[in-house]
Amino acid sequence: MSDFEKENKYLVVKRSDLRGALIAATPEMQSKIDSSLEYISKVREISNKPELCCVVVEHDWPMYADTWKSIQQYVETGSYIEQDEAVRKAKIEVLDEAVSEIEEWKSTKDDVESKKYNRAMNDSIGIINNLKSQIGGEK
Repeated sequence: MSDFEKENKYLVVKRSDLRGALIAATPEMQSKIDSSLEYISKVREISNKPELCCVVVEHDWPMYADTWKSIQQYVETGSYIEQDEAVRKAKIEVLDEAVSEIEEWKSTKDDVESKKYNRAMNDSIGIINNLKSQIGGEK
């Protein structure tokens, strides 16, 4: 079981929401919001922290769950595999399983039956290895 827990670590305000709130706010409220944001920016600067740049993925976007999975993987392992790399590895795993099943099937056949299908099975393994090399896997 993973110890990974999502944290409510950042306060994110959508600019359109802020504009809407400022339109409805009194001049005094607008001034307080502006000075608060300015103060936070100055504190980061004084603390030698770079400008905070983030990517926000809203919960109703299709990549939301995958984004959390990527973050969890990074937190737990210290490494990040791009989605394309993960897909490539999954394809190679499926192909490796296919070769294993063919090898297992070949080992269960008697000599006469084995000779009959051996060439076809070896050809299948060759095709699978060719596919693996095309997607960047080892033969």
